[in-house]
Amino acid sequence: PDGSVQHGELLNPARPLSALRFTPWHENGPDGMALRGHWVLAYVGAGRECDTACQTALYDLRQVRLALGQDMARVKTLLLLDSLLDADLQQWLAVEHPAMIVGIVDTATRTALAETFNPPGQGGAWVGG
Repeated sequence: PDGSVQHGELLNPARPLSALRFTPWHENGPDGMALRGHWVLAYVGAGRECDTACQTALYDLRQVRLALGQDMARVKTLLLLDSLLDADLQQWLAVEHPAMIVGIVDTATRTALAETFNPPGQGGAWVGG
């Protein structure tokens, strides 16, 4: 719209997820219901660690969300991992990304995400064995 300074490109065609299910990383953590009605910026990682590439991506997600200003509440950030987080990663996330929703996903969900968002034959670093 003319009244906005944000510009971007929508995925065309849109690729909605019918049902994104994950287990919250801690007992009282938000689940997939917390994402309803929001745009979601997601990063899907592997293992219990968040290497430099992961940390940079999470920083970028946070900054994009913050750049939305008054519309920031319309967007959630999400980190999906394939295993429980170690104590160091839990602490780092609590300090650096307190608003981020963190969940654990199974192999079927990871495969569905890869098929939905990656062109055939171009899996991300988190895809595969």
